[in-house]
Amino acid sequence: MTDSADAISREPGREQIIDRYARISRLGGWHRARSQLKRAVFNTAVAGTLLVKRLLDIVANIFLLIALIPFFALVALLIRLDSSGPILFNQVRVGRWGKTFAIWKFRSMYTDAEERKAALEKQQVVDAHHAQAQGFKMKKDPRITRVG
Repeated sequence: MTDSADAISREPGREQIIDRYARISRLGGWHRARSQLKRAVFNTAVAGTLLVKRLLDIVANIFLLIALIPFFALVALLIRLDSSGPILFNQVRVGRWGKTFAIWKFRSMYTDAEERKAALEKQQVVDAHHAQAQGFKMKKDPRITRVG
């Protein structure tokens, strides 16, 4: 026989393939149980790693917040000395799946920044395409405090 004839004879025929997969259905209950056990072990492992990651995030954030308290106090003092108004700025943002949440951050602009914005938009000369694409941007924005 030639090499190609040997290769063809070694390939399983249609009857052999059907027989192989027919045996699986006879042993189906055992295979299904084994498959479900594998899936359960995998899901437990994935859930366990997600839990460990979440706990690590929480512990690391607590340590970092404690370590950065002196820096936060210095920034708060500088904001208070630079301009009047609250130290923190509250903003509502949209998160995953459209869920809104409040974020608190150090204030980097003067408290009347929104009122000043209308006057500054008139001064800004930008073509319509860029203004629509990026919103209001200005180099050396006078609304930003020295600390900001």
